[in-house]
Amino acid sequence: DGGDSWQELSKRMPTYSNVDRIAISPTDTQVIYVVQESPNRGGQPVLLRSTNGGQKWIQINKGLNLTKNYVSDLKVSARVPGEIYITMSGFDSGQKVFFSSDSGNNWTNVSGTLPNIPVNCIALEGSALHGMYIGTDLGVFYKNDDNTDWQPFQNNLPNVIVNQIEILPLINKIRIATFGRGVWQTPMAEQAVGIEKVIALQKDAAIYPNPLRDGNLNVVLPEFNGLFKQIQVYDIAGRMLQEQKAATGRQQIDMSALSSGTYIIRIITSEGVLSRKVQLAK
Repeated sequence: DGGDSWQELSKRMPTYSNVDRIAISPTDTQVIYVVQESPNRGGQPVLLRSTNGGQKWIQINKGLNLTKNYVSDLKVSARVPGEIYITMSGFDSGQKVFFSSDSGNNWTNVSGTLPNIPVNCIALEGSALHGMYIGTDLGVFYKNDDNTDWQPFQNNLPNVIVNQIEILPLINKIRIATFGRGVWQTPMAEQAVGIEKVIALQKDAAIYPNPLRDGNLNVVLPEFNGLFKQIQVYDIAGRMLQEQKAATGRQQIDMSALSSGTYIIRIITSEGVLSRKVQLAK
């Protein structure tokens, strides 16, 4: 109702204190994660999960040292239910980024050889390779499943504290907010696209029918056969709803499970990325 009325969801939390971070699962809005301060000065904060919209909360910070390290960010995967990432802001060497594949029941340290500086934020690429970016006190770092460790991602970026990262998959960009140096943007890590290749891709692509009525959308890229990699379907809020690999220049996407509305089809090739709006009218 546009904020006219509110319902408290924290009444059943173990303690009644400040909540510093919140993240909602994109695949199930009943699943909520929060970081809550300790009510006792100097006590350890807690990481909590609810699977029923806040009616019940359980603690999920087993194995995490939250006394020495402040949880600076919390993100939930839009691709795989149960995948969560947290970042730590502090100077505890090797305790920077943690990952859980089971909704926080167990945690894996994925800090690698990151320098001993605060990590302030994380953004998930939403790709099949689980690409992710972190903002630190020394710029941006990137990692995906093909990399064994984090890589600096800051060509032409000054040494700057990065406070927030936003991914714009529909235009193949990431944007960052910095301390004292404004807002910057750069292409996403998965490719650098030349303008000539984008123009050729736009001319070559055929996506039909549009509007779509029976749920089966055809995507044809005859001149890009063999270079076709993936097709992704996003809603207008930027959430990825479907993804499929593509080996040939002719593909069909089954969108029959989606509701009527406007969707973005993102076509990824080794030569560039193309996004098109499609209207689903059942």
